[in-house]
Amino acid sequence: MDISEISHRIFSTEINYGINLLQLRGGLLFGTDVLLLAAFLPRAGKAAELGCGSGVISLIAAAGRRIDFITAAEIQPEYCAIARENVRINTETGLLPPDSVKIVEADIRDWRAVGEAGEYDVVFANPPYMRTDTGKRNETEEKYIARHEVHGDISDFCLAASRLLHPGGRFCCVYRPDRLIDLICAMREAQLEPKRLIMVYRDVYHQPSLVLAEGIRDGKPSLFTPPPLILYDGDGAMTDDFKKITDDGVFDERYIRK
Repeated sequence: MDISEISHRIFSTEINYGINLLQLRGGLLFGTDVLLLAAFLPRAGKAAELGCGSGVISLIAAAGRRIDFITAAEIQPEYCAIARENVRINTETGLLPPDSVKIVEADIRDWRAVGEAGEYDVVFANPPYMRTDTGKRNETEEKYIARHEVHGDISDFCLAASRLLHPGGRFCCVYRPDRLIDLICAMREAQLEPKRLIMVYRDVYHQPSLVLAEGIRDGKPSLFTPPPLILYDGDGAMTDDFKKITDDGVFDERYIRK
């Protein structure tokens, strides 16, 4: 799909590192889960993103020089067109190193369309959180597909990641706490041993809203559970931990296993 076909539905936002991000009206937009997963990623030479949408997580990781080269896969043609344009624009302005992000239109269940077996150091994803039998259907098709497991469930994402990672490679994702058991089971079944788990709370008065998980391909059992990440204090101001993520693009060292 050519970007001109959907230009009437696109708007631009400036985000971290001065990235100029094109987004799709009626689609999923830049949010907290994006920032958290980008900061959660380890430094690596070669990575793949499964289900990249507008490409924003890969853009942040590349602009922050966290990962040298990223193959970002997306099944929806509209988002592929936007992601490619985002890469082009931000490469031309010098925010992205040349040839640091490659967008491929692919179904992640066909993992060979993303790369060779064992090719990557890191695979990351912000996968659909909702089963197809839940949630409202009066959304745009793009948003419905991004939110629901229409083109693969969490087991499919974990299996694809496992095939693409070399032994010792890392899988990182952001997911919903109410489906944490599904995530952990899918990771283990795909030989991605859970190694780090962070529960994310808006504030101390609410239940957790997100969970960040990291697994190692063929790793040995040993789970690191750092303190919960609280985003806002009782007055609605950013906590120091969240401010470090938004300002510096990294987690405090308390959240990183030594």
